Amino acid sequence: DALLRVMMTCDSALSLSVDRNLRPKMAALADDLGMDLESLARTVGRAPVILTKNKETLLRLSAFLRERLRLSRPQLCRIVTAYPSTMTYGIPGLEEKLKFY
Repeated sequence: DALLRVMMTCDSALSLSVDRNLRPKMAALADDLGMDLESLARTVGRAPVILTKNKETLLRLSAFLRERLRLSRPQLCRIVTAYPSTMTYGIPGLEEKLKFY
């Protein structure tokens, strides 16, 4: 089911190396969010485009959201679990929207 969703919504993720790209990225993001890999896999399955993002970009986005919105790791984890697409946004676009609101 999750693989089919990835294939249908983000087929470019299928070309990524599991050992060189996907595992390190998922491990770093799980550690950063304080989420176990199984929960993160379910979350990413709902927004597979996360897999195409650079690991450092994801970690910078996580840090930006925590700092700018004054979120704890558990709070950000709950947001990402509920709204996985949060991790697909670019920082400049988010900054612009936050200034507007």
